[in-house]
Amino acid sequence: MIVGPSGRRTLALEEFFLGPGTTAFTVPSWVHTININAEMNYWPSETTNLSECAEPLFQLIRDISVTGQKTASVMYNAKGWVCHHNTDLWRATGPIDGPQWGLWPTGGAWLTLPLWDRYDYSGDREYLRRIYPLLKGAAQFFLEWAFIRVPWVTHYSASGIVTLPAIVVFGVEINGPISRYLFTLSIVTLPQFVLCSANRRGSKRALVDAATGQEISYAGLAEAVREVGAGLSARGLRHGDVLALCAPNSIEFAVAWYAAASIGAIVTTVNPQCTGDEIARQLRRTGTRWLVTTTGLAEQ
Repeated sequence: MIVGPSGRRTLALEEFFLGPGTTAFTVPSWVHTININAEMNYWPSETTNLSECAEPLFQLIRDISVTGQKTASVMYNAKGWVCHHNTDLWRATGPIDGPQWGLWPTGGAWLTLPLWDRYDYSGDREYLRRIYPLLKGAAQFFLEWAFIRVPWVTHYSASGIVTLPAIVVFGVEINGPISRYLFTLSIVTLPQFVLCSANRRGSKRALVDAATGQEISYAGLAEAVREVGAGLSARGLRHGDVLALCAPNSIEFAVAWYAAASIGAIVTTVNPQCTGDEIARQLRRTGTRWLVTTTGLAEQ
């Protein structure tokens, strides 16, 4: 079915599902169900060395990543892109059919997994560079939708994150595994996520110190993080180093945390109310090499 009637040629996705010039299925030729049907038809493409036969699917993903940006923005007030359980010849990405399954927003995320399979088999870094924006956009939607825009759609269980509405395939709730796997493919650090839109937000308030009334804008926060990060790096802080941050809640605390994390350091926060012995024990157990604190606390 992958190869088609003319040997190893690339079929248009519509031909793939119905066969050239046929109406083999009762489903209209312009509808593609992407809550497993489309994906499983292409599962053998890499294992059988028929990678080029998956190109119609990859083109579909590129297309819906564009239309899906509008759906994410208009329906969810979120960045990135999204597609629900069906798409079609016009690359629709909104909910279709019954609410039990039509509102499921994970179809686009599931479609990105075959993209990674191609890289997993080929190791082609140039290919990875081309598909990374698709992975990142799908992950960004979930990050904004599930954790920022409408947090009520997410709950936490022993197995991790579960997004709602959920869908069950073969008795397995698949939202959590898909979203977790997608995040592992397109990891964006917290400083990158928070500061990526700093220039666009500019003078808008990013942080306010309730105790003092001190404020800092997004542009100011990004600049402060860059300056402090450069200072820490110049002093020898490196990726993987453990840095202890002992300071009261303040804008400076946030700047120091983001600066260290942006370098790739591991930040362990220390309660300023701890005793000297308690702090020493934490520093030993975490393997801390660096300590950032305030002048007042350092004197104590």
